[in-house]
Amino acid sequence: MLKNINIGKKKIFKIAICIFIALIILVLGSLIYNFYQYARKTTEQYIKESTTAKAVFTKQNLQEAEKISKTLREIVENLRKHRLQNREAVIDIMKDILEQYPNVFGVNVIYEPNAFDGRDQEFKGREPYGQQGIFFPYVWRGENGFIAEYSYSNAEDSQWYVDYKKKPQEGWREPKTYVIGGKNTKVVSYFVPILDDNSRFIGMIALDYSIGFFDDLIRQRNGITSSIITTQGEMVSSSMPANIISSKSGAFAVIDAAGRKQETTMGYLKTKPKTLVVVSPIRLEGQANQWFFCTAVANDIIMSSFQEIIELLAGSAIIFTVVFTSLLISFIFLRQKQIDHLTGLYNRKYMDTELPHQLRKAFRDNKPFSIIMCDLDCFKNINDTYGHLVGDEILKDFSAKILMFIRGNVDWAVRYGGDEFLIVLPGVKLQEAYRIAERLLSSVRTAEIRYHDDVIKYSISCGVASGNPESNLDIEELIHSADNNLYEAKKLGRDRYY
Repeated sequence: MLKNINIGKKKIFKIAICIFIALIILVLGSLIYNFYQYARKTTEQYIKESTTAKAVFTKQNLQEAEKISKTLREIVENLRKHRLQNREAVIDIMKDILEQYPNVFGVNVIYEPNAFDGRDQEFKGREPYGQQGIFFPYVWRGENGFIAEYSYSNAEDSQWYVDYKKKPQEGWREPKTYVIGGKNTKVVSYFVPILDDNSRFIGMIALDYSIGFFDDLIRQRNGITSSIITTQGEMVSSSMPANIISSKSGAFAVIDAAGRKQETTMGYLKTKPKTLVVVSPIRLEGQANQWFFCTAVANDIIMSSFQEIIELLAGSAIIFTVVFTSLLISFIFLRQKQIDHLTGLYNRKYMDTELPHQLRKAFRDNKPFSIIMCDLDCFKNINDTYGHLVGDEILKDFSAKILMFIRGNVDWAVRYGGDEFLIVLPGVKLQEAYRIAERLLSSVRTAEIRYHDDVIKYSISCGVASGNPESNLDIEELIHSADNNLYEAKKLGRDRYY
């Protein structure tokens, strides 16, 4: 009897041990499964947000091209309509665009025969106007500088323009390879038609981006591949394996879903290994053939990359938090001290510190230094008539136009006073400063601010001043000179520079 009881206790103990082990395994399995699900979902969310951010960044760069093209069309058409056509001046503007925007590979300004200045006969056989003298220049980024040449040399080169004339629409075109400078060059182009007052086609603006610009956006990193693709299946640029983006892989089903929903969409492909595909629409306005930013990452890379992130965060969380918080506070404090919050330009405090330093540096490097003092004409009348909110909108609109015409990595602008602005142009000679002022004036002349049923236009006057090492001007003298020239522009009737 005692033996049977002892055997029963041993069995119960063994059963309890097995149940306990099973519970441990179950708990551990559950923890591992939940950790896996958490890791997968977290990484999926990261990939989704990263893809969305890249789509937004791509759109911002593409919108930059739209703004450049439309602004160039506006400038060239203003010259034509006011009978101020100057072919060399337009080519200089095209070169300025390449100077200011390093992502742009080439600029085309195209007019039908005699549509620009009626002087094709005069320019026959002269570069860059071809045998017929047509205003058809192409300025592109060569290895040793900017090159201006006739847009095409044979019927095959011109076929794209012949096709475009049949159905001129504003928008991006799929990648195409052209012979430029004797080399096959693949570019993506943004086209803007030029129409006369009767809506007849008379020309176009074409802005070319080298495919290398897009290659930088989709370069493979940490096993994550990307692609920019259109609804027609045209590949703008891709680092994805061919089996991922093929029509049979199922990636196009994700692309179709993203196109229908107009939001970032993801799905898994039954490849070996299983692959996550995330697609985000780039949302180009007015673009019939929509573009998408696609990201693909194998399932095993998802888990390994997550593990690396966990290890990195576990070892540096406290340091990162302290450093990030300190940097954030410092950045916010510095920005508050330096930036005018209405316009986003620098304020007087920043100018007082930085401007003398930059002037001395320019003279030390034996370079010229120019400034443009701008003032909104009759701005008080606008405030009195429409209110300060409308006045604020005009200040913001003008500030945005300033940023369009200066070199973002060199030049800068200051809100000097209530409606006064100072544009700082290190290394820029007086004549070039005049050209910048003229382009800024031309842009403002076409600006419109809508308020209820009213369309409000405004104008500016500019005073330009320049110094060089020989002049030995100090900053007070330079600003005083620009201020005096602004006064002269006002005396001469406003809406001009002096």
